[in-house]
Amino acid sequence: AGEGGGDDGEVPPHFLLEGLARAVEAQSTSEKNVDILLEAERAAYRLGGGRCTFCKSGKDRTAMAATLEQAVLLEQHLGPGAGRDFDAILQRANLMRARGVRLANAHKNVGRPKYSFNSFQRQFMPAIYKPPIEVIDDMITSTLHRDTT
Repeated sequence: AGEGGGDDGEVPPHFLLEGLARAVEAQSTSEKNVDILLEAERAAYRLGGGRCTFCKSGKDRTAMAATLEQAVLLEQHLGPGAGRDFDAILQRANLMRARGVRLANAHKNVGRPKYSFNSFQRQFMPAIYKPPIEVIDDMITSTLHRDTT
């Protein structure tokens, strides 16, 4: 019992970090591996911790990460077998991105309920962090209304 992960039902921490280790080992220099972020988040929760996301103004990248995290947590708490249906997770995240409270942050920062991504930037984003088309602008409008703070 105790630290060895015996009869007390606790899993040794190194087992909880295996997914993160695999994601780090799979890291390529040519493309971003968003699995590292997801596995780090999962490991933090399993170890009893939490996580924070920061970006310059707390609306765009933060909104994409926060809505993804909310969708993952929702999927995990829906019941047995949940937590790995990425299509359902992405659908819920995009619903929150398009209709959720994160748009209020964007509106407060730039005076409009739109994220400061444009369609050109969106095409290079990992699928799990892409905002829905209806909450971004075209290239010109996005540039004219860009948050510079």
